[in-house]
Amino acid sequence: MHLSSEGAQNRTDHGPVSGLGLIEHALDAVASETGAAVRHLRPTFFMENVEAQLGAIAGMGAVFFPVPPATTTRMIATRDIAARAADLLRDLSWTGTGVVALHGPAALSYADAARVLTDGLGRPVEARQVPRGALVAQFVGMGASPGYAAGLVTLYEAIGTDAYSADPRTDASTTPTTLGAYVADTLRPMFDAMAAPDASPAGA
Repeated sequence: MHLSSEGAQNRTDHGPVSGLGLIEHALDAVASETGAAVRHLRPTFFMENVEAQLGAIAGMGAVFFPVPPATTTRMIATRDIAARAADLLRDLSWTGTGVVALHGPAALSYADAARVLTDGLGRPVEARQVPRGALVAQFVGMGASPGYAAGLVTLYEAIGTDAYSADPRTDASTTPTTLGAYVADTLRPMFDAMAAPDASPAGA
């Protein structure tokens, strides 16, 4: 079982995800020589990526991306990736190599996602486009190397394009957890904990 990503079919223009495409190719080559069974899970943009922007939501009421807010992408909860992987690991009938596309329940624009965050967190949130250089600098400030930071921004710029989202949605690739459900049961408690005063006794 290989956790790959949507966009891995393009091995040159999608930042770190292109490296996952190379790993897919290498594993398929090994499988063809050994008879091993391999499945490459290709999930879409993780809903959990929003957790890195909780500080920006709390401080500025915004989430930041290097693309226009109208850009549409498919979003998935990692719990649904784990559930599909577990199903495959319990099923001993599949053989050979193949791709398992995982697309979440629906495609959303970043502006749509901001509206879901607004409703779920109980405070206004807007999606804002940030210049490429500023986002690269932010990733470097978080500890990424300049090359990797640039690759991450390249990935964000590719997400939602036809070249990136090449695997078509099917009933099998559609997973159940909505962004609203994820915000309600996971992100809202994290956000509320950030805003809550420290309740620990003095000197504890």
